[in-house]
Amino acid sequence: MTAKALDDAVLTAPGFEPVREEFGRLLAADETFAGQFCAYAGGRVVADLWGGEGVGPDDLQGVFSSTKGAAAVCVALLVQRGVLDLDAPVARYWPEFGQAGKEAVTVRLALSHQAGLVGVEPQLTLEESMRHETMAARLAAQVPHWHPGAAHGYHALTIGTIIDELTRRITGMPVARMFREEVAQPRGVDFHIATPDDLEPRVKRILPLRPTPEQQAEGQAGLPAPDSLFGLASRFVTALDCADIGFLPDGLLDELPLPAQSGTGTIAGVDLNKPRIRAALSAALALAPAPGGFTVAEHAARVRAIAGHDGYTTRQAAYDLRKLRGKHLISKPGRTRRYHVPPDGARTIAALLTLRDHVIAPILAGVRSPRMGRKPKIWTPVDRDYEILRIDMQTLFRHVGIETRPAAA
Repeated sequence: MTAKALDDAVLTAPGFEPVREEFGRLLAADETFAGQFCAYAGGRVVADLWGGEGVGPDDLQGVFSSTKGAAAVCVALLVQRGVLDLDAPVARYWPEFGQAGKEAVTVRLALSHQAGLVGVEPQLTLEESMRHETMAARLAAQVPHWHPGAAHGYHALTIGTIIDELTRRITGMPVARMFREEVAQPRGVDFHIATPDDLEPRVKRILPLRPTPEQQAEGQAGLPAPDSLFGLASRFVTALDCADIGFLPDGLLDELPLPAQSGTGTIAGVDLNKPRIRAALSAALALAPAPGGFTVAEHAARVRAIAGHDGYTTRQAAYDLRKLRGKHLISKPGRTRRYHVPPDGARTIAALLTLRDHVIAPILAGVRSPRMGRKPKIWTPVDRDYEILRIDMQTLFRHVGIETRPAAA
């Protein structure tokens, strides 16, 4: 589109001419570019721009996770009407949700991405993930990936199902219909959740992001070092869905031979092979949501409940808590006798426990007794991710000195 055509076609308020000029520059830089841009300031439109081949002012485009905000408007309406209590258990409205450790998960926790339901196992196909009933049933049965409330993780692909199911249980209609009938239509808002078929001709596809090298470098700045504890945990927690945990024998890691001297059996000084350390970590994670923190006695009691025996003393708890403080996983401010688990500590503890139980152990089981025979002729993205994960984990095992033996022929 030429600069003159752009001037004729768009609206720009005084003082916002540089926005129009930059938009025109982007269009002129590549004849394949097309787009729309609209901005409000102080409740009024200050820029309404569009241009490129076949693009008009009334075309629709996907807005990705901005749809979560539109769905949240429906949640706010339900709260305003008094039919949804943010501090009530999700199971009050969705009884099937109250299982697998989620009985006490509140609506507030679930809608603030703290419920540990970032995905489901085993994984779903694309077609299955697009069927609401299938997704809702799988989320209801899913065991949280971390203790609900102890950590935060973006529920990118599941929060919509949670909102939709709550809306259906309370109003009897999907959130898409509620938004259309009670929010968009009465206000003349041309925004849609589940675009109606008759509007499909107006929809324009979004091109994938093409960042410059400078933008790529900026996006990677501040990320944890890949060989740091937090970096290691982040990488493997992200890849957990690629690990098949269905063939893990009980007690496998506890029966492994002693690791080589170089690794001394620990990851960053935390010996994940010791049941006592795992119980201490689990107890700290379970107590993390307590606003006032927890005492040594409370930690010892929780460890005894997790371990299932009474042999864990407060002296042992004090010793273990000192070790965890030394690793910056927990804190004890000033002279107080109460311990706290900071957000980074909770995330790292959850990652360590998940790494041990759902990544290291299953892959060791696969090394000893491979489930797959010949490699698949057609590799899916999950196949490729799993293979990369397997190789990375074996490299990690060599680094920390954990011996892996191939399965007998």
